[in-house]
Amino acid sequence: MKTIFFLVCIMLPVFAPAQQMQPPASLHEVEQAYREADSLYKKGLYQKALPAAKKAGKLAAKQLGKNHPRYAASLRLLGNCYLELKKYKKAASSFQEAGDIVQKVLGPTHPEYAKILCQLGLVYLEQGNYKKSEPLLLEATQTIEKVLGKEHPEYQRASDLLKRLYEKMGRR
Repeated sequence: MKTIFFLVCIMLPVFAPAQQMQPPASLHEVEQAYREADSLYKKGLYQKALPAAKKAGKLAAKQLGKNHPRYAASLRLLGNCYLELKKYKKAASSFQEAGDIVQKVLGPTHPEYAKILCQLGLVYLEQGNYKKSEPLLLEATQTIEKVLGKEHPEYQRASDLLKRLYEKMGRR
């Protein structure tokens, strides 16, 4: 019986249709596309980073699914590009979708979710929509403080954005 099982396992791929045997693009390709987009973004080449980030997102969605953290990271990078290009509506949409995925997959207390809330809060701050910005920045700051501590650079960033918001609102 073991011999028959072994032969079936060995021979099954021979009888499978050719299209089913083609492996999908690897995680390596997804990572490579993301790194390319991220590199352009970090160099300040936002206009060039934008299509690269879109490509990375499409590849991640196709190969890993739309609920994968790498897809969310691609959306976050896309949102950052839009934010730098002052395309606030598209930035907000990208950050919102990324946040929904991260919250669902990693949870609402994950630092990555807090970072996305921070970025979404910044979008609204830049637009002058302080009512939408404040709860996002407050939640992000509180989460980062609990999870990473006040000494972490992400806490400082979130805290600085909250201070900037309150200055714009005329609060000290």
